[in-house]
Amino acid sequence: MIIAINFDGTCVKNAYPNIGESIGAEEVLKELLEHGHKLMLVTTRDDCPQDRRYALSAAKQWFVVNGIDLWSINHNPNQVAHTTSVVPFAQISISQYNLGCPVIDNKSDKPYVNWVVVRHLLAEKGVLPFVKKRYVITFLGMYYRELENGSYFFDKVGLGEFKIFDSCRDAMDVVQKISNTLGNPEVKTASINIEEYIEPVKNKK
Repeated sequence: MIIAINFDGTCVKNAYPNIGESIGAEEVLKELLEHGHKLMLVTTRDDCPQDRRYALSAAKQWFVVNGIDLWSINHNPNQVAHTTSVVPFAQISISQYNLGCPVIDNKSDKPYVNWVVVRHLLAEKGVLPFVKKRYVITFLGMYYRELENGSYFFDKVGLGEFKIFDSCRDAMDVVQKISNTLGNPEVKTASINIEEYIEPVKNKK
């Protein structure tokens, strides 16, 4: 499947002509490539030597650095046999300007694509497999014991204790409780790490 992607506000935060901060597109784009899809960059960025502007080259370098292979840029070579239109054809187009595209708009930045939601939408369309995210809290420096009242008791030894949650909210609730407990001088040296991992599941029928 040919998938058209914008760059500024889609692959990174909008900082044209510079390269904006990451917004989580890299992981999903690589996954699309792994499943045999073709990525076509559709952008108004260009290179203008007389103005010392190399915005398109900078964008192309971003893909190279992140190990993402582009199939084409602003052009679909497969359509020349049946149309002279300059509009490149793609089965799917991802851009923050598309009607209905999920975006993050925190008012301090220009809106940019919400790749967590886009990833789910791609799974709904059968473009990517569904995944189940689970959340792991690792306790470094002390073991813990959950008490009946919902608080946590820490022993003074032990490394690598962990607990798995299906919900990020549940995991964060526990982190908050533990953070409150860490106000105790006896356990202030304990540290906590929370991360997510992805467990593949079969596509819905």
